[in-house]
Amino acid sequence: MGNRGEIWWVNLEPSAGAEQKKVRPCVVLSLDTIQPYNALRIIVPITKWKSNFARAIWMIRVNPNKTNRLDQTEWGKQGKASAIDAFQVRAVDSTHRFIKKIGILPDSVVDDIIIAAAICMGYPKPII
Repeated sequence: MGNRGEIWWVNLEPSAGAEQKKVRPCVVLSLDTIQPYNALRIIVPITKWKSNFARAIWMIRVNPNKTNRLDQTEWGKQGKASAIDAFQVRAVDSTHRFIKKIGILPDSVVDDIIIAAAICMGYPKPII
């Protein structure tokens, strides 16, 4: 459940402090070749785009379309863009937290997310 690049509704509760909260769309970043060994998936949450996010390298802007289906979100129904928050990388148990698949992102966007997360962790480029 949950392959790399897929967007799922994920229950992020319980959460603490500044962590993303509630049920929200998330992108799966885990390598598909690792996933058969356990139910954990590496994810990043998606939220509504705000203009001040343009200054943050870890916020990846994505417009809703027929492939990612982010038009199902509260803000996407209004035609507004989404922000993928690569700073909030976490591992979650897909069997307990994944609710429903929404859509999928192209590999190029997944690569942008991974690069942004790697930069936040001090790497000039992702290590593969």
